[in-house]
Amino acid sequence: MPTSPTQWDDCRVDPAKERQLIVLAFRGMGGRLTGAIARRLPLNVGVETLRVPVSEQVIATEILKLAASMGDVIEAQPPQLSWVARVRNPAVVTVTLKSLDSEVEVTVRAAAAEGLLKQRTGEKTAAAVRRRTASSSEIPPGAESSCGQGLVERGAQTP
Repeated sequence: MPTSPTQWDDCRVDPAKERQLIVLAFRGMGGRLTGAIARRLPLNVGVETLRVPVSEQVIATEILKLAASMGDVIEAQPPQLSWVARVRNPAVVTVTLKSLDSEVEVTVRAAAAEGLLKQRTGEKTAAAVRRRTASSSEIPPGAESSCGQGLVERGAQTP
């Protein structure tokens, strides 16, 4: 797995940091052995986008509220927000905000380790974050969204 940040749908992530956060979340659930197993599992990654007609500050505030309700906030400075969501399997969620003319493009990327049972936690978490963001009380109805992409990245060891 590459150790430099990668680009996927305007959502920059450091794959080594993302993998390490997933391993730490699994360790918190079941100890060192669970973390060691999580390091070798493939990742399920979901990406969703949403355009909202509000300012970047308003949408960042709403997303931070959502992040706090879902798990542990890691990065809280726009244009990129990150947290570890405590759903199904732990998932690392990264939201990138990009200001356009009169709206903000929100790109949600969620990655989770996949075991024998394919739960598609990354894809489902990204879709849930997009849905909950679009239905926020601060967002006017009719926010434009696009369906996400799913990807399974084969597991790789990180130091």
